[in-house]
Amino acid sequence: MNINRFSLAGGIALPILFTTAAAAMNVNYNFEQDNGGWTVETLGAVEQPWTYFDSGSDKGWAAFRGADSTGSGSYLVSPVLYLDPPSGNPQQYVGVRLKHSFNFGGGDAGGSPWSLGQAQYRYAGGGWEGIGTADFDGTSNQHYAPTFANPPEPFVSSTNIPAPATPVEAWEGATLGFANGTQRDSYFQLDYPPLGNYPFVPGQSIQFRLLAGTLDPLMAGSPELLWNITGVQVFHVSEVPEPGTLALAATGLLTGGFGLLRRRIKRPRQRPWPSSTPVET
Repeated sequence: MNINRFSLAGGIALPILFTTAAAAMNVNYNFEQDNGGWTVETLGAVEQPWTYFDSGSDKGWAAFRGADSTGSGSYLVSPVLYLDPPSGNPQQYVGVRLKHSFNFGGGDAGGSPWSLGQAQYRYAGGGWEGIGTADFDGTSNQHYAPTFANPPEPFVSSTNIPAPATPVEAWEGATLGFANGTQRDSYFQLDYPPLGNYPFVPGQSIQFRLLAGTLDPLMAGSPELLWNITGVQVFHVSEVPEPGTLALAATGLLTGGFGLLRRRIKRPRQRPWPSSTPVET
């Protein structure tokens, strides 16, 4: 599998502050202000990969359907983030909220989708995995692909879903108000044991990426908008690792006492949540 990588510059550097580890850290990416330091990768032939627009009706990150090869994909990849220690994350989960709109075909419109959108994650530098059905909150007006137990390339399954296997999720169909640019919320949550199946260790790295995967290419004409994202919030993470947590994880001593640690952190992007586009939930 050959993946082509494109790099984009991040946002403005923020000052380094010192604080205790008592409060949970959340990272907000407002793509109406800048590209958030996210990067773009492609698999196969993609006419127009994820593109960042700083103005216009498609402001934010946008994915397109074009003269792509079947089974190809364009990935929007987050910066590397780090899981909060227990003192800042007593419920032990990572949550991701997207503000977006999409039109992948299929869904309530009938017929087969020409593309699908999938959220994926990578823990501690490992392989990319899909998000399970049970991890989404079931927000109304969202459409999900129903038969994803063995997803075709470029989509991926998950090793953290216990048998009998529950399909991983992907978006199909269209969000209400897509033609008018109406943005909608989607949310998924990865729970640590015993509530969930994600064996995460505080202090380890995590990354997310959003795949626009092609099932039926557009054979003629200009690329068509598939997916527009104006904001992503990631809960219970920080942008730099907690000093000492990785060493503690290696020795199995992550049992508390984090209130005594000092955290040297770059404050997360607490930019206002996008507001210029209408939102309906």
